[in-house]
Amino acid sequence: MQPSRRLAVPLVTLLLALAAPRLSAQASTPAAPAPAATAAAPADTAATARMRDRLFGFLSGSWNCEGAFANGTPIASDVTFSREMGGVWLQQRHQDRPPHRYAAVSMWGVHVPSGRLAATIFDVGGGTRRFTADAWSDTSVVLLGETRPAAPDRRERFAYRVASPDSFRLSYEVTRDAGATWTLGDALVCTRRPASR
Repeated sequence: MQPSRRLAVPLVTLLLALAAPRLSAQASTPAAPAPAATAAAPADTAATARMRDRLFGFLSGSWNCEGAFANGTPIASDVTFSREMGGVWLQQRHQDRPPHRYAAVSMWGVHVPSGRLAATIFDVGGGTRRFTADAWSDTSVVLLGETRPAAPDRRERFAYRVASPDSFRLSYEVTRDAGATWTLGDALVCTRRPASR
């Protein structure tokens, strides 16, 4: 047996073993419904891949984001998206401008057969958060955070909505009552920066 095949079987076994508890936990946790404005991902794998490519293609590049927290305090951020590993992954870098200090790197990917979009966020505080979008399109994504045992009624969501060929809206919301009501954290309008030469 070739060395790469000897590693493949234990690696697949390890990944399945790690995923099994998460899959059973997800099956027992009801997901909050996606907003009506977001279209369901198509079941056709070719259509899903094309939709992913359009979304990732649109987001790729550098963005100037400006907006406000829910209390009206201004906020500005630099956001960059880049396609990775042949374009099937999208890396996002988010850096708030002073006086705010939030910074994060995330990886987005689409499980083409199921149509589910997933993102993992690694933030400046050392946190790791996982988000999924069962219903999304090439113009709208609502990433819903996983529930946590310590606070099962609290969830987060990020909504990305294309506003024009060179802008999108980004909002962050939190629920503390299992999705019955959502509270705005902040909202930004992001405009594409011209490509540097």
